[in-house]
Amino acid sequence: MRPNPKQQKCGIRLATFEDIPALQRLDSVCGLNAWTPDIYKGLILNDSCEVTVWFNGVTVVGFCAVRTVKPELELLKIGVDPERQGEGIGTDLLNDALNAATHLGCRECFLEVRWSNERAISFYIKEGFEMVGIRRRYYRNPLEDARVMRKRIGGTT
Repeated sequence: MRPNPKQQKCGIRLATFEDIPALQRLDSVCGLNAWTPDIYKGLILNDSCEVTVWFNGVTVVGFCAVRTVKPELELLKIGVDPERQGEGIGTDLLNDALNAATHLGCRECFLEVRWSNERAISFYIKEGFEMVGIRRRYYRNPLEDARVMRKRIGGTT
């Protein structure tokens, strides 16, 4: 259970509609594929999805969007303001999502990452993910393959 964000100066909480402009700003500054406000609204409302934000006061500095399709968790997107990268915020967001998914009975987490995104790939490897496949021509603007990565969670080996 997450602490009450009103009692904290920083931490992780569920995203709200009011966070959508900050999520779109992070999409832009992190170089992520931009999602429309309607996409974020749909994720926030969807019972099988969760969008969390890492906040510092009133400022959202990172976020994580996941979808649960038991027994799997799909990491849809994670981003941290470049000025705050390297502080463990991405790890905190990822671990929060993985822990929540484990309690829901998920046993694996999958994600796609741009083939050329070496920084993200290094992050995921450091967090225990392994490459398990390729999705050809998965990304647009620019057109690029995706690496499919997986991490076993919930005490499975």
